[in-house]
Amino acid sequence: MIREKSTFHRNLRDKYNYPIYTLRLPFTRMYVVNATELIPTLQKQWRTISFTPILASSGTGPMGMSKEAGVILNRDIQSDSNTVAKWSQAVNRALAPGKALDKVNRRAVEVMYDMMGSLRTPLNNSSTEKKTEVQHETVVDFWSWTHHVMVQATTEAVYGPANPFREAAFEEAWNYWEPRYLTFALSPLKSLLAGKTLAVREFMVAAWAKYFQEGGLKHEGASDFARAMYEQMKVDGLSEDDLARAQVGHSFGIIGTTGPAVWWLIYHIFSDPAVLIDVRNELENFVEVDGGDNQYRIDLAAIRTSCPILLSTFKETMRFRSLGTQIRICLEDHVLGDRYLLKKGGIVVIPQTVQHTSVDAWGQNVSKFDHLRFVKGDSGSGKKMNHTAFRAFGGGHTMCPGRHFSATEIIAFAALMVLQFDVAPVGGGRWEEPTWANSPMSSTFHIPDEDFKISIRPRDSRKWRIDFAKGTGDAGAKGMAVIAEDIENS
Repeated sequence: MIREKSTFHRNLRDKYNYPIYTLRLPFTRMYVVNATELIPTLQKQWRTISFTPILASSGTGPMGMSKEAGVILNRDIQSDSNTVAKWSQAVNRALAPGKALDKVNRRAVEVMYDMMGSLRTPLNNSSTEKKTEVQHETVVDFWSWTHHVMVQATTEAVYGPANPFREAAFEEAWNYWEPRYLTFALSPLKSLLAGKTLAVREFMVAAWAKYFQEGGLKHEGASDFARAMYEQMKVDGLSEDDLARAQVGHSFGIIGTTGPAVWWLIYHIFSDPAVLIDVRNELENFVEVDGGDNQYRIDLAAIRTSCPILLSTFKETMRFRSLGTQIRICLEDHVLGDRYLLKKGGIVVIPQTVQHTSVDAWGQNVSKFDHLRFVKGDSGSGKKMNHTAFRAFGGGHTMCPGRHFSATEIIAFAALMVLQFDVAPVGGGRWEEPTWANSPMSSTFHIPDEDFKISIRPRDSRKWRIDFAKGTGDAGAKGMAVIAEDIENS
């Protein structure tokens, strides 16, 4: 498992093709679900086969929350009155399609557009970018730049102007902590075996404590989402220190996906001329002349529901590149589908790589990147696509509450790049698919083994005004059709 990393479960599926199987681990069993048809049945058993204990244990384990917090987090573990369950409900309400979600999406788009300003102007004094006034070319480290922009846009939209990620030292601390999280979580003697990682965690905890103490959430720029995360756990009795530690953990859900997803989406669009033409032509349909002086505008809110090719390319990127695994704990013995006995204390996992590489779900071209796959809506054999097999945002009771926020951010970033710029490897060479064999086991995405430089040039001299208005508020309450549950409710 350690050697094969993200390919481990897929390799076992290919070798044995069991619908579900058991791995014997020290002191427990792991039940690995391969069959897509078992997933809806499993998701209905969210009280007895639960994700809540995973979240509760991560708080008192790698986040270092107090024993008192552990008691609170594990109280009524199978009930809707459990603190973790109530936190999830509060976040779901705060990020449901509507005005509050539109507010964070709008702010994220504003930050992205502003940070791309240096790419549109001829002069730049940044030590990490080179620009010539004649060529109007900017050279950036592809991974570092996209990751930085998405971290800043996301956290600014969520936490407001007091956002700790504004500080370079804090973002650097996060970049150190994130890939080492799993090793740190499994380390038995953290102060001896993972001292630097422990110190980095405590640095971030102190920064979050300062954010709360100095009223960061009271600023109008802070989101309802951020307030909901804080207030629900505070009401249930968590201390200020425990709330700060919880926020370190929450950061994984907030920024763990967007940076890698944007990186791969930009790669797949610009590395394939056919994809670029399709996406660019679709977006140009929404561009409007905005007065004189070469001024144009686009309303990025409209792309959420009116750009099927861009949405399909985004979802195919998620299918092709995401590595996450849905994990649950059996709180009682349960016979799944009237056939498979799952014992109390066992771990149930649904690996995304198994579902996303299923020939039954996606057809014989499953190993090919097909940017129109979700436009076609079938598996290539005339059979209707099984959307349950798309697991990038989970599903059922534990579907990602931030999927509409993240999806809008990601496709908005891509739209801004496609409309404004041409992107290519430095020197005009061919795009080469990067290797990703060293992606951390805790990663939810393929992470490129090495960063590389890209050239970004403005396409033309158009001046842009970016809006985020159409389809917002009550009219936008339907949201994006991202996962099976969204499609069923659309």
